[in-house]
Amino acid sequence: MGASLLYFHSLWTFENSNYFKDHAESDAYENLEEKTLAAFKAISSVDETILALDWQHQGYWVNPYLEFSRNEFEEWIIPIFPNGDYYFFLQQDFNWGFLGHPWEKSITIFGEELLNALTEYKPIMLQKILRQG
Repeated sequence: MGASLLYFHSLWTFENSNYFKDHAESDAYENLEEKTLAAFKAISSVDETILALDWQHQGYWVNPYLEFSRNEFEEWIIPIFPNGDYYFFLQQDFNWGFLGHPWEKSITIFGEELLNALTEYKPIMLQKILRQG
């Protein structure tokens, strides 16, 4: 069997450098959590889990319908905002995903289903498109 590549028709990268400067925009972080969680719920079933990854730490299977564990900073145990590490939220079959890139200061969304849901919920941080593919 040969190798196969995943190709996504819907892939958008959003630039977020303004939100790395100061935590005074805490409403924007809360908005990102709230709106993204609503989008995850809109496209997931109540018994579905999403893979949450922090590139150098423990990963988790999370259910968007259940309370997300929080760390000492009151962020999700795997934060939605890439504030120093790469953070990924991936659908089990990799049909969609939310990828945080801390050095590029961006968030990439792939999969039409998630893009449509986030377009509907409109997180404040996902306004400035860096790339589309």
